[in-house]
Amino acid sequence: MAITTQQREGFTMPELEYLAQCEDVTIVPLYRMDRLELVRGPVGPFRPPQKAQAPLWLAVALKRANRCRIVAPKWLSYSHLRELC
Repeated sequence: MAITTQQREGFTMPELEYLAQCEDVTIVPLYRMDRLELVRGPVGPFRPPQKAQAPLWLAVALKRANRCRIVAPKWLSYSHLRELC
């Protein structure tokens, strides 16, 4: 979710943290799981080794439980970061 400079100046740090946790990331599940019905909408189904989208907070919780791997976004790759320098 892109935030404009004007919006960023109006948010507190906890609000920005909440928005970041709601951002979708790509995961590789290590187990099978049916679709989850979350307040923001359905997530899944999870079928290893197929990649799936999940909110960051869920991906971190699954990672801590050793139930998925989080795929680094393309902008975090060495080659992309090298281009920025």
